Amino acid sequence: MDRLSSELLGFAPDARVLIVNCDDFGMHDAVNAAVVESIESGIVSSCILMVPCPAAANAMRLLRERPHISFGIHFALIRDKREYRWGPAAAKADVPSLLHPAARVWLDEGRRKARVHGKPVVDNAFLDSFSVSLHDKAATYERMLRDLRPGLTEWAVHPAHGTKEWQAIEPTGWRVRHTDHAFLTSPRAREILDQEGISIIDYRPLQEAWNA
Repeated sequence: MDRLSSELLGFAPDARVLIVNCDDFGMHDAVNAAVVESIESGIVSSCILMVPCPAAANAMRLLRERPHISFGIHFALIRDKREYRWGPAAAKADVPSLLHPAARVWLDEGRRKARVHGKPVVDNAFLDSFSVSLHDKAATYERMLRDLRPGLTEWAVHPAHGTKEWQAIEPTGWRVRHTDHAFLTSPRAREILDQEGISIIDYRPLQEAWNA
């Protein structure tokens, strides 16, 4: 049987290891502020920067001021919202393939190949917080943490402040982001991690293992 990725990273076979990664850093100032708070005052371990977005320059400034924050680059090949546009950071003439409406990046095949070669990758089902119901969301997150399976799991979360400006840009999804922020920065979230013995890591241990 293949070893769990958590074992390849030095954890016990029954260890439950979780990456809590903030998506969309750089999308808007309301997102940027909530992401930093979720990392520095909550249970989040890392974030990914969306370079083409309007608030990316502010996000990069925040990262320069906080070298302790683990971050990666979000392959933002498509925009999420018709009314909130962004384009490539490079000249459009240099990257025409990124402008095609069908451009996508899928990761499942890459993970499968990495596992074949003994590289640590996520063991369990990937969570996108937009798939979590808003109804009694904090209780849902609590249950998911308590039910977390052994191995390495990744959550992609989307915290943001529910400012009026952001609500106008994202009239429905802002509630997902606002409730994400509320749970991720709550004392209850940290309490559950401690009770359950769940280890929170960022991507750096995986990077070291891949480079070894």
